[in-house]
Amino acid sequence: MTLFKRIGISSRRSNKTSRYAGKWPPQFAESTGDNLGTLVESLREPIRNINAAFVAHGLQRRAEALPCVCPDCQVEVQGSRISPRTVYTIAGRILLKRRIGLCPACEQRVCPVDRMLDIRKGYSPWVRETAATLISKMAYSEAETVFIRTTGLRLPQTSLQRLALDVARSPRKNWLK
Repeated sequence: MTLFKRIGISSRRSNKTSRYAGKWPPQFAESTGDNLGTLVESLREPIRNINAAFVAHGLQRRAEALPCVCPDCQVEVQGSRISPRTVYTIAGRILLKRRIGLCPACEQRVCPVDRMLDIRKGYSPWVRETAATLISKMAYSEAETVFIRTTGLRLPQTSLQRLALDVARSPRKNWLK
């Protein structure tokens, strides 16, 4: 019995995708749970790993293709070096190798990739805004639990509070619509 028949899906699409069922994680195919929630939960982590790999690859390609110029004054950055950065995204934790250098005009250390992708303090916009929304709507302990359930990322309450403050102080004020 194929996985699709087992969970009650019958369509032309199931015939196409059933050939992939054997490649799915065994914990999904052999799940003893009798409802869709149990089956989906058993796939949560493998799907996150696949998503993280795709996002990491895409981010890295984008970082390598971006010219190393100051985002503010468009002057080429001097003394650039590659610096790794862990970025928390909806897909999970990702290691990004990006260029950092000194802008001769601004005399500031800049990272064009962080600015282009709106990565602040190692967090993607989605993660920051989700944390801010949850913190603004519920108690910290509840927000932490819901954040873990929603994103799969485990961040302490203090980090969630800092993220919420960062979003509240940012110039983009329409995040909570």
